[in-house]
Amino acid sequence: MGDDAAGLLRSVKLRGSCTSAFYLICADNVVGCILGAGVFFHLIPIIRENGGGDVNIALALTLPMGVTEAAASLCIGRLIDKQFPPRFILGFTNLLQMTITLLFPYVSTTPRAVAMGITRGLYQG
Repeated sequence: MGDDAAGLLRSVKLRGSCTSAFYLICADNVVGCILGAGVFFHLIPIIRENGGGDVNIALALTLPMGVTEAAASLCIGRLIDKQFPPRFILGFTNLLQMTITLLFPYVSTTPRAVAMGITRGLYQG
């Protein structure tokens, strides 16, 4: 790295920019990712335990989740480009994560699995 690049890196240091709000958002993301990973890795056993033996998980849950995640990523990117306040997007995704965590034990039919897939896709997007 040349002297000009090193000088530029030193001039753009983010001193004092890590506020308590930054750490709160980081902690929220860590907890949300832990909960999300726990739910995602236990999808099939939880649905089977709840009597969802006839639910085709790949079709009813993961397909809507993937399609919705792709669409949500494009829409949220567009909102951010239009200067939509990110705190509303974070609040919305946190509300979705809470909904997923609270309602997931009740997924036992195909329509509920599709609804859960769409909700999870919105959260991940």
